[in-house]
Amino acid sequence: MLDWLVEKRGIAPHIPVIDKSGRKDGTFECSNFTFDTENDLYICRGGKELKQYRRAFKTLRSGVNMDETIGCRARKSDCDARILKERCTPKKEPQRKIIRYI
Repeated sequence: MLDWLVEKRGIAPHIPVIDKSGRKDGTFECSNFTFDTENDLYICRGGKELKQYRRAFKTLRSGVNMDETIGCRARKSDCDARILKERCTPKKEPQRKIIRYI
């Protein structure tokens, strides 16, 4: 997001940038997940994959949201079966999701 302001719009920020990568609910942060660059996915501590898509689409999709983010999700069944569910998955979500900027 900051890259969009500085590089594309030519606006220099004059306010402190707030880092929201940390979590306040006691669940694992994004840094606790391993990013597999070759397969473009995250791997949780239990060895399960968090993917952007779980099925093939007829029309190729970029996967980039309007705010230039990409979301990766775990399978709900993977999260339900895990011992670390309370430490990994926020209470309001059925499975873990990680958002990253492109």
